Amino acid sequence: MRESFQIICNNCPDDIIKIFADPSFLLSNLLGVKNIELKDNGKFVGELTTSTLLGKSRMIINGRVISSLTSATYIVDIVGYGANKGGKINVKKDGGIITIELDLSLPFEIANKGVIMRHIAYFRNNFNEIIRLERIKRKI
Repeated sequence: MRESFQIICNNCPDDIIKIFADPSFLLSNLLGVKNIELKDNGKFVGELTTSTLLGKSRMIINGRVISSLTSATYIVDIVGYGANKGGKINVKKDGGIITIELDLSLPFEIANKGVIMRHIAYFRNNFNEIIRLERIKRKI
């Protein structure tokens, strides 16, 4: 699943990448990942809610975050589905424009892509409000 989109960020501070480099914020809001546990050196573990034919299931994801002043890159693995499941999420800030690129290989991608795309659509449509609330929470 490849997806790329840009969002115009109203009143974004220069250090907004710090928010995007936090897996608890980005993964939960962008992909719907729950129970995120942060480890040392930017590593994380969480549960991704996915679709099955009979209901919802959860997949364990883990990975790490690499960040700089203008970008944050997530390397993601989906546990238990082989070496080819997972991918990258890249967030870049250029002025007031945030570019998010996803390159993920999901198990049962046909069924799970719809679940992920609904989370992404919600994030895109409510981006400025989500960021505003996060900035208030972090006092940025």
